[in-house]
Amino acid sequence: MGSAEVSADPGTLREVLASLDTTYPGLAGRIVDDAGNLRRFVNVYVGDEDVRFAEGLDTPVPAGSRVSVIRRWQAADPVPAGARIGHNPISPRLTSVSVFLCRPAPVS
Repeated sequence: MGSAEVSADPGTLREVLASLDTTYPGLAGRIVDDAGNLRRFVNVYVGDEDVRFAEGLDTPVPAGSRVSVIRRWQAADPVPAGARIGHNPISPRLTSVSVFLCRPAPVS
């Protein structure tokens, strides 16, 4: 099982996810679909801001900010085969709330 909290360099949300995907292969694909859009069953926040109401994947993720990925599961959603309470069907690397902390910029 992976860590629920990791660090990444600042950039846009798209860049942060791409960077994390190199360390955790397949991570971005659990959050972004094949068309390059956020998957419908996850909510992503930069700080307290829902990126769907901001700039989506182009939302800036400044140094020191917190990115939260929260699984959205509605009663009408089908339950994936083998799912159990507390199990995250998105990825074993993502818990119900996963947090990415962006590293501060290097001091020059």
